[in-house]
Amino acid sequence: MKKLIAISILISALTCACTNTGAIIKPNAGQQVQEEVSNIHPIDKAIQDCMSKQDATHEMNKCVYIAMGSWNKEIDKYLNLLKSVTTEEDYNNILKAQKDWETYRDSEFEAVSIIMEKQGTMFLNSTVGMKSALIKERALFLKEFYETLSYKN
Repeated sequence: MKKLIAISILISALTCACTNTGAIIKPNAGQQVQEEVSNIHPIDKAIQDCMSKQDATHEMNKCVYIAMGSWNKEIDKYLNLLKSVTTEEDYNNILKAQKDWETYRDSEFEAVSIIMEKQGTMFLNSTVGMKSALIKERALFLKEFYETLSYKN
């Protein structure tokens, strides 16, 4: 039961508001039926696969830490790509914003760490999931920022 709770908390924290979704409308016996289509990011898929193979909560946390490392690599990737589509002044502003975000991230990590004081391993999983979701959100923001700036009509 604890495993099920921990998995559901982590998966919901990691996929909340960060998966790309679109709607497809299909006719069905004269009616319009809306189907939700989800495009899962490869990092999300990797964490789901990793966690599905784990029984212990500490092993699940390892999966999340691996995903956090992957999201951090995405952040670095898009920061480097942004350099190629911006002026030096704009890029310096982006780097300043990144440093400010890192300060914010560290404060958030400290704040959510109080959850770990609660009794039970699911709270540790919850904390790790929240931290990972924050990093994922930043990575996806930078990706969208880059794609917007590099968009050509």
